[in-house]
Amino acid sequence: HADLVRSVLESGGHEVRVLRDPRGLEETLLEFAPDLLLMDIVLPGTSGHDVVRFLRQDERFMALPVLFLTTEGQLQARFRSAEVGGDEHLVKPVPAPLLLATVAARAERARFLRGLMERDGLTRLLNHTAFAERARAAHAQKARDPERVFAWVMIDVDHFKKVNDRYGHPVGDRVLIALSAPLRRRLRQSDTIGRYGGEEFAVLLEGLPRDEA
Repeated sequence: HADLVRSVLESGGHEVRVLRDPRGLEETLLEFAPDLLLMDIVLPGTSGHDVVRFLRQDERFMALPVLFLTTEGQLQARFRSAEVGGDEHLVKPVPAPLLLATVAARAERARFLRGLMERDGLTRLLNHTAFAERARAAHAQKARDPERVFAWVMIDVDHFKKVNDRYGHPVGDRVLIALSAPLRRRLRQSDTIGRYGGEEFAVLLEGLPRDEA
């Protein structure tokens, strides 16, 4: 059934990763960073309800939409799906148009909300938590493929406290905004840029040797 679901979703332009062993879920979520999770209730050695209940205790995955796919259409199963933090309960076999429409709507909303949560309110760059997640995902990718090359660049504004003390925080904010703009314009679209701390910025570069970085 997973292969059928994959086929339907890929026909709608979605990128799909199938995981048959729930023990690898955390690593897969960090590496693949999906817009939503489709979860069966009956899994090898556990239940989808238990997996999602533990998933919701991790702040990294609290906002990840979860759609339960199951043959259990009884009302009790729907209650349990809602209790553990599921967002939708679809009974198999799910008609392809319904599956595509549900996934598209949930994924679009998840991307919108994640964009709001991941961005620094001042510079609109990734915030510290979101940047660190990207870095962890890159580390997981390199563990799978040692040939992949990443570079982490730190940028710190010298004597920034003096700017705030002498001219006030609104001027300091303008300095940070003025620095974030060329970072967005000048770096590659594939590069990950974040506001790492107060006056610290970080960039994750992929595919560049150290000298080029």
